[in-house]
Amino acid sequence: MIEDVGLRIRFVMLNIGVDEEEVLVKMEILIKKSCFTGRSSEQERLTVEFWREADILSKLHHPNVVAFYGVVQHGPGGSMATVAEYMVDGSHRHVYLDRRKRLIIAMDAAFGMEYLHSKNIVHFDLKCDNLLVNLKDPLRPIRKVGDFGLSKIKRNTLVTGVRGTHYLEWHQLLNGRSNKVSEKVDVFSISIVLWEILIMCNANTKHVGSYLVKTLKVATSIPPLL
Repeated sequence: MIEDVGLRIRFVMLNIGVDEEEVLVKMEILIKKSCFTGRSSEQERLTVEFWREADILSKLHHPNVVAFYGVVQHGPGGSMATVAEYMVDGSHRHVYLDRRKRLIIAMDAAFGMEYLHSKNIVHFDLKCDNLLVNLKDPLRPIRKVGDFGLSKIKRNTLVTGVRGTHYLEWHQLLNGRSNKVSEKVDVFSISIVLWEILIMCNANTKHVGSYLVKTLKVATSIPPLL
């Protein structure tokens, strides 16, 4: 018999330090323990995933990757939480940016992905919601890659049961042609992200057809940068 398992993720913004720097605390709270006959408990699996994400984050240091500050625990045996840099404006979906700023954050996203791949890390869930922005400087927005819950180290690892955004479901790595971890899945996803940034749309909607028409209009109206 398998009991229901719930995982509630709570985000808390705090001010810490002398300068009261804003940080984001991602707290994962296991609502109910599980009992799986003949296999490890769900609680153990979630704990392993939590520490894997923390381990990946602790090794990353780049201006276009969300900074990781550490792990905290709420009391003995209590809920665990990761403490990371707080990106004040979240994703850019609900913020209008002119073309110049959209190009800047598109480059930031690409630089962040390039850095991850240089560390042999495949993000596996690159999308606008996981690419966070800080608009404090009105002339120079900053975008950083965040949310490493599905990330994998690129070795000879096989991809099993990974489902993140719909982008991944479209990619050949997850439709039977190959199940090896590869940065190609991120390249495919970032191409969709860049497209969304260019025409300010959501690729996971039923209006993709009209967005394609808009893409052609935009593409023919913007001169090359080089």
